[in-house]
Amino acid sequence: MVSLEWSPEGLLSLRWGGAATAGSAPAPGWVQGLIARLQAHLGGSAADPLRDVPVDDRTWSPFDRRVLRALRGVGPGERVTYGELARRAG
Repeated sequence: MVSLEWSPEGLLSLRWGGAATAGSAPAPGWVQGLIARLQAHLGGSAADPLRDVPVDDRTWSPFDRRVLRALRGVGPGERVTYGELARRAG
């Protein structure tokens, strides 16, 4: 089970496990696309399902935003340490 939370600005959280709950509003198109990409990924697709997902980062620090940008630069199958990711983020 995957649980997604979003705002009009983007993804707020993605959690694995837990019980399914009904949403209060229909999912926007980008969320429906994300769900389809996650299903394909779990079915064996090598494509990164999260690469272009909008993220609601309004409460994030500037460093957190830089880390996300650096993380999105990590290719599929590429491994980086937390230290290397922090260096890439500046």
